[in-house]
Amino acid sequence: MPTKGETLSALLASGRIANLPTVWSNVLVAFWLSSSLTPLHQSSDYDDGTRLLALLITILAASMIYVGGCLLGDAVDAEFDQKHRPQRPIPSGILSAVYVKLVALLLLAVALIGWFFGHQLWAQEIQPHLMILVCLLIALVSCYAFYHKKNKPAALLMMASCRFMLIMLAIGAAHQVLPAEHSVKTAPLTHYFDWVQAWMILLASSVGLYTLLLSWVASTESSPGAFKSRSILAALLLSVPLITIPCRPMLSATTYTGHVVALLIIYLWLCYALVTLKRSKPGFVSRALAGFCLLDACFLALLDPVLAMIPLLLFVLALAMQRYTPAT
Repeated sequence: MPTKGETLSALLASGRIANLPTVWSNVLVAFWLSSSLTPLHQSSDYDDGTRLLALLITILAASMIYVGGCLLGDAVDAEFDQKHRPQRPIPSGILSAVYVKLVALLLLAVALIGWFFGHQLWAQEIQPHLMILVCLLIALVSCYAFYHKKNKPAALLMMASCRFMLIMLAIGAAHQVLPAEHSVKTAPLTHYFDWVQAWMILLASSVGLYTLLLSWVASTESSPGAFKSRSILAALLLSVPLITIPCRPMLSATTYTGHVVALLIIYLWLCYALVTLKRSKPGFVSRALAGFCLLDACFLALLDPVLAMIPLLLFVLALAMQRYTPAT
């Protein structure tokens, strides 16, 4: 019979909490860029307190969705893990699949309900685009959990789409598209997404592509032998940070120094991760997961090199948390 401490540790491991700093970094950078470049409110009510409240609620909802999705995936994979990864919490008997699934569904439900009421605290009106985005994110997370072992190519696209949608949710949180004096019924659907700009799609796409590539390796973890397409992976992975370059004029960069330093850091880390891949697929995936924060720093450095230190600190936090709980 596992102790309460063992059960909690197993839940934290199944929820992949070591990766939460990467979620926080994604949300923070996407929200900060969006709210800095395009105002959330056109009224004088939008202040730093409102901005902080919107950011905190977005981070909390995103964290619950991420952990809930990871738990749901482990519960669905119980049979597979019994054969291929018997040391995991569910097949080892520390947790039951039913219990983990219930906790996962509870987290997803609380995230959805909390988001419905929470975003009205800063927007003061139901914003349809925010409900559409959060429902799409939860749907993608749930679909991935249930079907990722049945169709691997589709699973990779779904995983990439989850991070893409996370970025768009964080960006969308910085936009009020329906003022209180308007009715949901009178606003055309296209009006809800008038705020979308080219740099937003580039940011979300780069994070999505990065996710796709590391998930490609992660999908082979249970297979014996080395990863066979290292050259193709390396070429594609090292091209991802270059997507930040077209965003320079869009984000009104006044200096390239911070961006160049951020690019140098992520390239050094990616090379280190690729070297690790030669001997350990889980080692590569863990390091690549922490690298989300470095990619975020490349984007934020275009706006404010000093603020880019925040995702760098979250990168260090992610590595520190990986020492105590697995990232994969």
